[in-house]
Amino acid sequence: MAGELMPMDTLQIVPSGEWIAERDRLISCLSTYNEIVDDADYRAVGALDAAAKKLVSALGKYRLEQTRQLDAIKKNIMAQEKALAAGLVAESERVNKLMVAYYAAQARKREEEERRIAEAARREAEAAAAAPANPFDMGASDTPAPVRVAATEVPRTDTNRATKTFAFKVIDPTLVPREFCIPDERLIRAYVQQQKTLTGGDIALVRQIPGVTISVEYKVSAR
Repeated sequence: MAGELMPMDTLQIVPSGEWIAERDRLISCLSTYNEIVDDADYRAVGALDAAAKKLVSALGKYRLEQTRQLDAIKKNIMAQEKALAAGLVAESERVNKLMVAYYAAQARKREEEERRIAEAARREAEAAAAAPANPFDMGASDTPAPVRVAATEVPRTDTNRATKTFAFKVIDPTLVPREFCIPDERLIRAYVQQQKTLTGGDIALVRQIPGVTISVEYKVSAR
């Protein structure tokens, strides 16, 4: 390569001594809890957990302050990269379109030739079936000889190879068979939230969806 990357191993996150001390204190306090036995423990652990999340968030803000200048450098480098490669990318895309068009034309020619040969074989078989039988020809066969179609080869290089693929586009979703459909979790989630509101949170009153189980889950979040 023409250029070299600048050494980045000297970049470090160096939080304040107060942050380090508070981190160690919270780790020490949280490590003493292996079980919550009463409401007092629940409230104490919740307060420690909230403080831990707040401390982690503060570290993230500090990291953003330190890396914001690197984001500007990255943006500048990417702009230079795009400008340097623009001509090469444009030519590559242009000749790729040419190769695709050539391959498609060759494929069409090959398919037309296959159809022509198959049609000729069909007509020959029909003509043979309509012809009067020769009583002296004991070796005649009613089955026409198989027709072999010579494939049209498409030139290829060591780095480029054209392939024929099938693509699809859904034109009428209502006609798509069930086995090709998947449940829409976004709609199910909205329905469940609506049921929660309508029933006042009473799971017994929720109208279930066939094939879906709606149940209650509890989540604890610290503030």
